[in-house]
Amino acid sequence: MELTDSKKVLIIDDSKVVRFAHTVIIANACHIDREMVLTAQDGQEALDVLEANPDIDLIICDLDMPVMTGPEFFQGMRTQPGDPVIPFILSTGGNAERQAEIETLFETHGGNAVFTEKPLTIEKLANAVASLSPRSFDYGQPVPFM
Repeated sequence: MELTDSKKVLIIDDSKVVRFAHTVIIANACHIDREMVLTAQDGQEALDVLEANPDIDLIICDLDMPVMTGPEFFQGMRTQPGDPVIPFILSTGGNAERQAEIETLFETHGGNAVFTEKPLTIEKLANAVASLSPRSFDYGQPVPFM
């Protein structure tokens, strides 16, 4: 599956700067129109976005956020109608010690969930996407930022 202009990505992070940076990276690395990159500032808002956009193809989510954390969102999205198995990348800026807990949570996601540390770069995105199950994405060749 290749991410193209017709694919949607949801980025969830409580930092507006991180949401913007990840949007730029995803749009450039995956050749996606920025309008197809949706954002939410916490897990609760993300559940609302997901409900309104059930055709989301990839989720990139922060680990620790107010209102609803990344793992809480992950569990909440798994209880949505149809129980979608959307490829999921959980990112964090320094909680790698929780990786075992996260991997246990991800075991129920059929190989379509991975963990990566911030800051997200094109290389980290490519590695994370490559480690998803065969249903995952061909992120294409990066587009120059200039």
